[in-house]
Amino acid sequence: MCYAINSVAIVGDDVVEKHSVNDATRDFLRKAQQKRRATIVGPGSAIPAGSFEHGQLGLLYAEVNTDSLIKGNHALDYAGHYNRHELFAHHFKRSFD
Repeated sequence: MCYAINSVAIVGDDVVEKHSVNDATRDFLRKAQQKRRATIVGPGSAIPAGSFEHGQLGLLYAEVNTDSLIKGNHALDYAGHYNRHELFAHHFKRSFD
């Protein structure tokens, strides 16, 4: 379980001119200039913050429940079986008895 912060640069007029190989590309890039696509994406593809309306400036922020991140980490076991005591401890049981 994780959060991803997507920070997107603004498409400038110079980019439109350099990369417009045809009218369709130019139109696409002109439309991209009007969008603010910075977002914060959470677990399950939820978007707790983003994207701004045209012309709106600001800072994106989201509240994160860190307890839910810890639970998800143990459930999905990204760090390996050694991170889960209930699966790994029996290997050392004789050493501690």
